[in-house]
Amino acid sequence: MHFSTAIYKTCLGRTIGLDDMAVIDQQLHQSLTWMSEHDITDVLELDFTAQHESFGTLETTELVPGGADIAITEDNKHEYVQLLCQHRLRGRVEQQLEAFKLGLGEIVPLKELQVFDEKEFEVRRSSSSPFFSPSSTTWRADLAPLSSLFSPSYAAHRLGRQRARPH
Repeated sequence: MHFSTAIYKTCLGRTIGLDDMAVIDQQLHQSLTWMSEHDITDVLELDFTAQHESFGTLETTELVPGGADIAITEDNKHEYVQLLCQHRLRGRVEQQLEAFKLGLGEIVPLKELQVFDEKEFEVRRSSSSPFFSPSSTTWRADLAPLSSLFSPSYAAHRLGRQRARPH
């Protein structure tokens, strides 16, 4: 199963940003990238809100208190981009992400995961990864003690199940 980098970053306590948006919404990523790289003075009329459709109704969420009354300017556009990315990638699914982190934390202490970046975390989470094996030439000796935390047999043990043996 593949998760977006935003989920891994959330589990690791890292900041979600514009690069993470590319995976979820390429068109929005392109628009926000353009906005970040160009002068928007007298070009865009936006405020610190985000809109999304929910059951056929357009809903507006303020990204900051009073966001509907704060215009996006050249000076604050980067803050807007960051807040919008966080809202789109995390804010609307905050409860689900926190539940996921809580469950993960019961299997692996979250502080132990801090040695990984989000890409290493994804690779090591995947049991089919060649990076998973301590015999791999890319295995880092300092991470070896954590290998059991990501193994399918450890997860099965934690869940009280025996791992099926191949015939």
